[in-house]
Amino acid sequence: MKRACAIFCVIIFLFGCDKNNSRFSSGTDKKEKLADEISFRIAEQLYTEKGLQPCGFGGGTMDKVRELVLCFFCYKRIDIDEARELLMSAGNMFLDAINEDERIRPYLINYPFLPKNIGIEIYFKELNGSNIKEPGKLHVAWLMNGLLTYDDENLETKRLQTIHKETFEEAIEILKESEKHKAVVRPFAKNKVIFDKKAA
Repeated sequence: MKRACAIFCVIIFLFGCDKNNSRFSSGTDKKEKLADEISFRIAEQLYTEKGLQPCGFGGGTMDKVRELVLCFFCYKRIDIDEARELLMSAGNMFLDAINEDERIRPYLINYPFLPKNIGIEIYFKELNGSNIKEPGKLHVAWLMNGLLTYDDENLETKRLQTIHKETFEEAIEILKESEKHKAVVRPFAKNKVIFDKKAA
């Protein structure tokens, strides 16, 4: 995966692990425990509500909580418009959970936590786990450093290629203009989009 930042990503089986083990153990400091608790809860929620299969989490928490990242598999053929909705929904849900939890606020590098402070990675697969080969359908999409990036696979070189990038703010404007999603912006954090569930 081509990324400038180095991210410690722990691969976990979220629905088969014991929260008292691994990074949830008593040996982990308070800010990491809180970060793990929030990450775990949102990963479960996105699995239930969006069908995203959690495959990892991570971030930067050495001195302050600088970044938190969630990784998922999605077993669907998805285009850019659909991936944008998934990334923004997941990103806003993650930001909500972090910013609304008063326990973690003293440990955040900045409050409110912003889109630049979270990562959402979604890897798209066929139902049998193989890579998607259909032109126009994505291989991976992610939100990182406030930028949404969409990659498919070059069928000749078998390498990932970026086909589109946009900022978090640009994605908001696209969704606001979309009659399909009918997004509205809430006052909290000017970068946030909330989707009208009745229109979904």
